[in-house]
Amino acid sequence: MSRFGKLAAGATGVGDVLMAGTDLLGMTKKTAGSHIGAFAGNLGGAAAGAAVGTAILPGIGTAIGAGVGALGGEKLGRTLGKQIQKGLFGTKLKVPKISMKKAHNQLLQESKSYYSKKQKQALDDLKTLKKNGAISEKEYQKEAESIKKAGKKANSYDKKNKKDQTAIAKYYAQEKQKLTEKWNNKIERDEKLYGKHSTQVQKDINDKKKALDKQRLKFAAKVTGDEARLHTTLAGKIKRANAKMLKNDEKLTDKKKKLSRSEVKEIVKNADKEYDSVKSAADKKYKDVVGKADKQRDETIKAAKREYSGNSQWAKDKRKAVIDAANKQHDRVVDRAEKQKDEAINHAKAEKDRVSKHADDRYKNVSKSADNEYELKKRLIKRRKMIIVVSFIQLAHGGINSQVQLAVC
Repeated sequence: MSRFGKLAAGATGVGDVLMAGTDLLGMTKKTAGSHIGAFAGNLGGAAAGAAVGTAILPGIGTAIGAGVGALGGEKLGRTLGKQIQKGLFGTKLKVPKISMKKAHNQLLQESKSYYSKKQKQALDDLKTLKKNGAISEKEYQKEAESIKKAGKKANSYDKKNKKDQTAIAKYYAQEKQKLTEKWNNKIERDEKLYGKHSTQVQKDINDKKKALDKQRLKFAAKVTGDEARLHTTLAGKIKRANAKMLKNDEKLTDKKKKLSRSEVKEIVKNADKEYDSVKSAADKKYKDVVGKADKQRDETIKAAKREYSGNSQWAKDKRKAVIDAANKQHDRVVDRAEKQKDEAINHAKAEKDRVSKHADDRYKNVSKSADNEYELKKRLIKRRKMIIVVSFIQLAHGGINSQVQLAVC
């Protein structure tokens, strides 16, 4: 080994380790990668710098070289530390927003693949039965025809009309987003607890894939257009919210059904949640309609100004007629949208208020019943105490009488 190599190998001493060790001070879970990287970079940089310094000028050159090397090493180490941090604790998982087109294509492919495989398996099983003599040729032909007809009538996504496909694809896109976020949150939690490359995290990733595959198959083979519209349209959300609030209201008005205070509170909480859901959907729908109406009006007015430009009376009259008609149509659309929004919100509020009123009545009954029970317990305890006191007094008097009788004797 050359003199340069020996110096480089021996340049990192106890002092360098102690100096580099200060980079580990204040290390937390979030900054572990940066600190570890700086420590390694500082230590390695000091060794390299010392070797270069010694080769140039022994003694003072070694010390200066070590200091310069450590500075460069720390900077490089902290950069590498970001990668270490990712390796130790993982990164924030992003959930890409799925487009309607992509959702449609995924469901279309899943639907065709699922029913094609299912039909093929059924026909293969039928051929095996025929080959083994379990069924005749005539029976085989009849069953095969039934299987093919069933495949054509299957409630699959690819057999649905455009309107239903659009509703299902929209519903699938939003539900896939929710499911992906749910699993990503679990994976992130487990990465922090067990590490990015742990068995638990690998299990989570596999389970996430299975869950998404199962969801895709469900939407491709079972979900109907009506069901999808219940979750994606304002009318559907109102219908679902009303059904839930009605069910909760029936619980409150059913005198035979016992409810605790916490159960009553939960019913009110759910009613508030359903009302907020309807209000949010109604507001969103209204804004969408108004936005489209504004855009259509503005485009019509711009076109009219281009088509009927100029200062002639004819051009002015034409422009005015088109602009007035555009504004009237815009106002009609906006007024109708506002009316629908108000009706939806007011109806939901009326349902929520009804649930709240019945909850108040039920809560008072629950409280009254609890108070009566408490008072009864209090009286029973007081009565027991009195019996104990009386018994003690009688016992005491009995003892005194016995002592008197003994004295007389």
